[in-house]
Amino acid sequence: MKRKRHPLRALPLGIQMSDFLWEPDAEEKRVAVEAQRRQSRLAKLHRLEKLWAAQDFERLKRRAAELAAIVEQDRAFVAREQAFEREMQRRQAIIMQLHDEDAKLERKLLLARLEKATKELNKDVVRSERAALLAKGVVRGRRG
Repeated sequence: MKRKRHPLRALPLGIQMSDFLWEPDAEEKRVAVEAQRRQSRLAKLHRLEKLWAAQDFERLKRRAAELAAIVEQDRAFVAREQAFEREMQRRQAIIMQLHDEDAKLERKLLLARLEKATKELNKDVVRSERAALLAKGVVRGRRG
């Protein structure tokens, strides 16, 4: 393979090799140092950004764990409250059932008293009517 040669084989007229600065001058060195400083500052800022992002992530992770614990406590509290409410409703239902049973029993007793009083009144009415009829002399004989 042939190597391509550049057409320029010599420097143009009036230009010498000593005219070229092969080492950087003070201004180029200053610019390079500034560029290096900017690069190191940018690198530091990138590291800080990553560190802060990691810290934020950890902080948010801890906060999420705290909130999850609070939510679990709230769920446990709500479950206990619901169990308590169910138990109270069950007890109130039992109490209502007992009240209903007591009311039925009391009504039954009152009906029995009413029947007894009605029978007594009917007997009394019959006696008084019989007494009135006897006084008039309408009834003959005695019933045994």
